[in-house]
Amino acid sequence: MPNQMIEWRYIPAAEGWEDYEPDVALWLDVVKVDAAWQRADQYIVPGGANGQDRRYAKAGEWFAKYSYSNMLVINLKSHGRITFTDGRHRFSWLRDHGAEAIQCQVSPADADELMVLLGTNVSETVAKTPN
Repeated sequence: MPNQMIEWRYIPAAEGWEDYEPDVALWLDVVKVDAAWQRADQYIVPGGANGQDRRYAKAGEWFAKYSYSNMLVINLKSHGRITFTDGRHRFSWLRDHGAEAIQCQVSPADADELMVLLGTNVSETVAKTPN
């Protein structure tokens, strides 16, 4: 399987949310994110067996065709746990295909703590994609 660099695209706030502080984009460590997410009820196991519909497979199909994705949206919960507002199937697929870092959008209120808990100095996402 060849390596593929993934370009992340920031999702701007929808109309009507202009008065709120915009999300912060952070680079996070995949292993740390996975460990913080494992305690959530929507955790997707390696291989995607418990994913919703065919979304895990569709993430792989997407990355086989395209080298970009909207940023994943992560929320910090109590005791260092996280949940995904958007992107848990894409994250799972990238985790399972060798990505070491991902770029995510997070609430400005959570950015500093998430950077301490899950941050990385790596600023690229490289995944092994099907031929």
